Amino acid sequence: MKTGFWTYSLILACICTLGCTESDVSASEEGKQEEPEPQVESNCEVDEVACFDKAVHYCENGEWVRQEKCQYGCHYNAMECAAKPDEKDPDPKPVDKVCTDGDVQCADGVLMKCEDNAWSESDCPHGCNEEGTACKDDQPEPPGPIDQKECEGDAVVCEDGIKKTCSDGTWKTENCEYGCHENGVDCAEPACEVGQLLCADDQLKKCNGTEWVLEMPCDKGCKSNEACAAVCREGEIVCDGDMLKTCQNDAWSEIKCDNGCDESTKKCIEVNNNVPTRYITGSGKYDTPITPYVVQQMKNIMAKNGSRNNDVIIKVGDSHYDAAINGGTLTYGFMRCFSNNVNYKVTLDGRDYLQAAIDEFQKTKDSFIRDSEAAVGGQSTRYSFLGTPTHLTAEINAMNPRFAVFGHGSNDIGNGSFTYTKSGNVMGYAWALEDYYRQVNKALDQMIEGGIIPIIQGIAPNLSEPANINYIGGGPIDKRDYPRYIVPAFDAVSRGIAEARQLPWFDTYNAFWGLPGHGVRSDHVHETQADSPCDFTAAGLQFGANVRNLSLIETLSASWKTVVKGEAAPGAVIEPFKGNGSKDDPFVVTSLPFTHSADMSKSTNKAFDKYSCSSTAEPGAENYYKLVLTEKKRLKMFVVSGRNANGEVDQDIHVLKGSIDANQCITRANILLMGTLDAGTYYISIDTCDNPGQYLMGVVECLSDDKRCDDPLQSFG
Repeated sequence: MKTGFWTYSLILACICTLGCTESDVSASEEGKQEEPEPQVESNCEVDEVACFDKAVHYCENGEWVRQEKCQYGCHYNAMECAAKPDEKDPDPKPVDKVCTDGDVQCADGVLMKCEDNAWSESDCPHGCNEEGTACKDDQPEPPGPIDQKECEGDAVVCEDGIKKTCSDGTWKTENCEYGCHENGVDCAEPACEVGQLLCADDQLKKCNGTEWVLEMPCDKGCKSNEACAAVCREGEIVCDGDMLKTCQNDAWSEIKCDNGCDESTKKCIEVNNNVPTRYITGSGKYDTPITPYVVQQMKNIMAKNGSRNNDVIIKVGDSHYDAAINGGTLTYGFMRCFSNNVNYKVTLDGRDYLQAAIDEFQKTKDSFIRDSEAAVGGQSTRYSFLGTPTHLTAEINAMNPRFAVFGHGSNDIGNGSFTYTKSGNVMGYAWALEDYYRQVNKALDQMIEGGIIPIIQGIAPNLSEPANINYIGGGPIDKRDYPRYIVPAFDAVSRGIAEARQLPWFDTYNAFWGLPGHGVRSDHVHETQADSPCDFTAAGLQFGANVRNLSLIETLSASWKTVVKGEAAPGAVIEPFKGNGSKDDPFVVTSLPFTHSADMSKSTNKAFDKYSCSSTAEPGAENYYKLVLTEKKRLKMFVVSGRNANGEVDQDIHVLKGSIDANQCITRANILLMGTLDAGTYYISIDTCDNPGQYLMGVVECLSDDKRCDDPLQSFG
């Protein structure tokens, strides 16, 4: 079982007789008081949306949750806020969402028709008829001087301000507001000024100074002399064959569903018949491969929201991603040097294939120069969820991105605020490791459900030695507990999360480790950079910022080309996972670092309730891993658990020597084990104390000067 601590919060686990609940930072501890939610008696269905009490509500866990206040009340569709009404033209639309098929009403230039028991609307450019049942345009043309003679073919003439078109042997007439054109065929157009717009003949035209030229066709006619009529309702989603169409800015945005479109859910069918891969890096390769499986995962995310800007990426992270850290010292460190609006040269050094992505992500909005609301120095992953709206939500709303680069972690290790040893209820690094796992997943879940594809970058080396900083339990921090020693474990959590989701990941730690000074400055934390952090020559790539920038643009280019442009996946599976987690076929730890994620609620393995190395009951299911050491190893082993609908998930880690036998247990921990293991065959059992669910386990080697690993393997939380 596990206990955890954040400031004043205490989280209880197995010993809770009535079950465990999540405890997080209270509103008062964050310094802000939230307004009480309106009380709604009725329950709701998942993904249901409704507008009442002048606020938009979403259904979460069967209960209505207010998400957005409506300054001008609810829209007539009862699903969104109403826009500010025009004082000269008050909104005539009915307030009831439900209507009877066939109902029609017209007022103040808006025609409302009831179809499928819901109102749809269209504008009447020339107003409504006197009866209020139709647009004037829908009425028969007023009688004009009609040539009674029959006509032939498709003849067209214009005379005396009347345009006549031959149809089925008889003339059809049209009044020309500005008389006839000198060609004697078309209606004349009004005199124009440069840039002026005109909507006529179902076309939006623009004046070039001498004549009207086509700007765009209007499939649904004209809304005004400045815009075509809407072809769809904003936010509407439909399946059209294997195309998923989303209405954005009065027009359809389309995504092709590789596996077909589900009409009932209005989503692409998510299928991935490719093979996932272990994320193994090294030997000069630090970007994980963009395999067919990874591409399909990204396409599935893209299909969740077709209205995102496919050429926009946002930054979510700490000082390494902050555009204005340290008074400008790192202003151009990350991404900004790609922008055409700064005076830094981009030297691709033969990588010309990257230029297309650099150009593309400055078209709609300049993604590179943006000072992100979700990237602020000195902040942990929890920063994403602070504020109203939260910082992450605010940045998404501002940019409407398709991609995001995620790089939190440097501040989640506590920077000297934690130790390995437990002080009272403070578990220090062990608790922080699990909290990091939960917060990262929370941020990724929000982005993924919103159709945003995360590109994850691991944690850079932290060489700080905070000898004068007191840890949270009190007293000076032990040198054996310096943050530098826990970074590989945190980095493994970042790797494991990306690996479990099969998202692009960059091994920042090992990519920096071989650079001069391990790629970090004299402050031991922030990366070094060349004169231009976008200098990708051999000389430029001796600096941390340059290496990080090259990783970002390489991965962004490959992701954009495969997911948006439809190019083939450039990477291949390196090594599939081996084993199924059972006693007969345990998962195999083939190389270090090793990470693996699974959902214990889906495990059918149930052999042990207790282990010889502990009195703690482990009544739930378990998964097994095989580790063969050919020589003595100094290791960190961990298991971190998530949260689900039942509360905190709680799995524990046990090390068995020689065989999968509870009597062969040599040690166990709630979260973290560290120390030395002799050569031999070992089995790791991840067992359930309470509430089975998603977990991530990892095995990493200790740094050579990490003294905590000199002792026999033991629990640190």
